[in-house]
Amino acid sequence: MVKLPASFSRAVLLVWLTAAGAQSLPPLPATATSTAQTTPPIDKNAPEITQKEAPAVFKTRVDMVSVPVVVRDSKGHVVATLTKENFQVFDRGKPQEIIRFTVEKSGEQTAKAAKTVDATPTEGEPAGTPDIPERFLVYLFDDMHLRFEDLARSRDAAGRQLAKLAKTDRAAIYTTSGQNQVEFTDDIDKLHADLLLIRNRSISSPAGMAQCPDVSYYMADRIINYDDGAALGVATQEAMACLNLPSQAQSAAGATAQSVAQQVFDAGQQETHVTLAVLKDVVRRMSAMPGQRIVVLISPGFFRRQSISRTEAKSWTGLSGPTW
Repeated sequence: MVKLPASFSRAVLLVWLTAAGAQSLPPLPATATSTAQTTPPIDKNAPEITQKEAPAVFKTRVDMVSVPVVVRDSKGHVVATLTKENFQVFDRGKPQEIIRFTVEKSGEQTAKAAKTVDATPTEGEPAGTPDIPERFLVYLFDDMHLRFEDLARSRDAAGRQLAKLAKTDRAAIYTTSGQNQVEFTDDIDKLHADLLLIRNRSISSPAGMAQCPDVSYYMADRIINYDDGAALGVATQEAMACLNLPSQAQSAAGATAQSVAQQVFDAGQQETHVTLAVLKDVVRRMSAMPGQRIVVLISPGFFRRQSISRTEAKSWTGLSGPTW
């Protein structure tokens, strides 16, 4: 029998008791939560319902402005070989980008022959090719000189022509009085409605009614400026007839004719001045329009003391070359 030291026996006994105690203890319960399933702390200030915010969307719209331009050389001929690079557009001194550049050609196939360079379609733009205007038509009614019966027939004739307006035509209605006008449009109903509003707006004879005596502007010019006794005699006889004056009142009839002639001359000068100013403006505007341009002047004619020379008429267009 081997005798062990006392200190060694106590060490073995302690180890054995410790090992035995470890085997006799019941197993510890498993941990209920794991690191991966740990619940984050609750924020008392957090909202009860969390909404997902959508990204902000900004929308913008660009309006395309059409700027028709006709370029002519020193002889008045149209220059059709220019490109987008030959033009610059400014708005209040700031250069603007030319998004669309179109070359328009006259003829029946204008809409098909139009060439678009660097065209950028915009949202909502129709896919079809629009009808490009190739002819511009102006009906200029001289409502200061047209009598009612002539004006009515002229309106009917213009209405029949407008009913046959082509899709590539644009028509406008102007008057020498400046009233009841319609700018270039393809709205036939609007043009017809405006035609019905045109009436005589004479200054010398309101409502187109003849005065007593009925003195024309030409006759008044002969009486006032040339002391034409024959013209005054005709006006005097007419005054006696329309006023039912006796033969003894010939001097009074002559004074009446002289007074009416002065009134007609003053009003005639004003009417002629206004009519020519409107006609000049229409010709000047049409000279800058593209395509085929037609001005239909509906007038019985009007008197001007000085004739219109070709040089003067040419100056209305602002062109140096021949106009006819």
